[in-house]
Amino acid sequence: MKRISTLLLSLALQGLCLAQTFEGHIKYNITVKLDEKLQKASAELNSPANQEKMKMLEQQMKDPQFQKMMESNPQLKTQMENMIKAQSGGGAQNLMPKSSTIYVKNGNSLTKTEGGTNAEYLYLKDKKQSYQLFRDRKAYWILNSHSAKDSAMGLKAVKTTETAKILGYNCTKYIVKDPKGFEMFFWTTTEFKGIDYEQLKQQYSQGHDRGIQGLDGVSLKVEVKNPQMEMVMEVAEIKKETVDASMFVIPADFKEEKMPSPAGFKH
Repeated sequence: MKRISTLLLSLALQGLCLAQTFEGHIKYNITVKLDEKLQKASAELNSPANQEKMKMLEQQMKDPQFQKMMESNPQLKTQMENMIKAQSGGGAQNLMPKSSTIYVKNGNSLTKTEGGTNAEYLYLKDKKQSYQLFRDRKAYWILNSHSAKDSAMGLKAVKTTETAKILGYNCTKYIVKDPKGFEMFFWTTTEFKGIDYEQLKQQYSQGHDRGIQGLDGVSLKVEVKNPQMEMVMEVAEIKKETVDASMFVIPADFKEEKMPSPAGFKH
């Protein structure tokens, strides 16, 4: 789950560079395949007995005293809501996003996921700062980037000779192996015009945990594999259009919340 979030952030960060000369949006479709064990576990979550437990928990969360207790711990409230959502049909896959759309304008970017937890990530160019937004509770986290030292200790991308054409763009495959058991394949292109690709490399080095070194180009497809699951994010649409500037503003009634540990882009 955490790897999915950080990969979405990596894709969002490339929007910072696109935004220098591009206004519009880029949409990625996301598909997830679980192994047999996780599929079985997800099916068990849909059993009548478990569904009855979830209904009881939902009713408990509506209790005024319980709601008051949750007000002092909004992160726990969100975790419980996500658990209920996952176990109320669909199992683990119910927490997975189905798509991600990056909106860019004047160096700012807003990434919205659809499905799962419907996460939103905002980058403001003038502040050089990223945020995660929680519209349901009118709150936000400040996402603190890691140090250059951490980035230097990050993951390494290995360029291959394998190529493919995605949405009309010629792409090259890169392989990234994570010591925690994930294997990632990035299909990138350098055929976008007007992009500072050196800056994009820098953004990649800060966008995924302690960074990915050696990626060159805009990612149009990302594959993530481990023994339990496979996930694919592939670009579905790139559209130039006028984007409302109000999308890149934190609403005045949003309150800052302290980001739970571990800090940084590991969420």
